[in-house]
Amino acid sequence: MIVGHPSLRRLQRWLDGEEDGLDRHLATCERCATRIESLETDDSVLRQPLLELLTPPEELTTRLRGGIDERMRSREDLTLLSELFGLPIRAARVMSSTSQGET
Repeated sequence: MIVGHPSLRRLQRWLDGEEDGLDRHLATCERCATRIESLETDDSVLRQPLLELLTPPEELTTRLRGGIDERMRSREDLTLLSELFGLPIRAARVMSSTSQGET
């Protein structure tokens, strides 16, 4: 049971689906029903600018993928170089350990 009128915060929570128990009050209270309509209007006025503000630029995905691809290619190139230059070192170590074991 609601004593008096719910606060704007509580009405907004009801609109957002986070508040229960106001249905009966809103069905009989013209003042609160008007406030709900006002909150809905305010939401619709703010929704589009907020969506525009929060929507990432169209080229963002392309830029991110390009950067990731470039880093992966660099990493692959470095791995290949390290394997190429590391091969003679490994071979020398194997040969060195083999010759030390024979003496």
